Amino acid sequence: MTAATATSTSTRRPRPLTTEALGLPAEGRTADRGASLTEHIRATVDAQLRVLLAEQAIAGRADSPESVHQMRVASRRARVALGMDPGVIGAEAQRLRAELAWLGGLAGGVRDLDVLCEHLTAASADLPETDLPAFGDVLAALLESRAKAATVLERAIPRQRYRSLLHALAAVALG
Repeated sequence: MTAATATSTSTRRPRPLTTEALGLPAEGRTADRGASLTEHIRATVDAQLRVLLAEQAIAGRADSPESVHQMRVASRRARVALGMDPGVIGAEAQRLRAELAWLGGLAGGVRDLDVLCEHLTAASADLPETDLPAFGDVLAALLESRAKAATVLERAIPRQRYRSLLHALAAVALG
């Protein structure tokens, strides 16, 4: 292997994970009324994992705040479901809850700024014209913070920690 090949190989970003790559069936897992709590937990984890997979490619982009919101909600829902584990999933459930809290925190950092900017922009319609330059400065600073938070989220998605989380969630869903 040449130095150029080693460099290009080591800097290549891994492809986003898919349901197929994780060994998930095409159809999501479901649990009916009579199913056990563990089956409901596994079905919820499966559904939320599929949301993460669907949104990961565009999460963090300024033109897709809904993707960040969906990732945050999915991480929270999966975390809550795993918190109800009666011990069948075991210690892995607690580890996954911590990892989902990490992911939710990354998405939350972006989402909170999206919501704040949206509310402030709507409220700015009532500002006197003399206040608009100051408002513009505040909004610009918030958008810069949002861009930094989005970069942190975007950089986490191709990394091993995030990929390991998705593999572990898939293992629970398939359980």
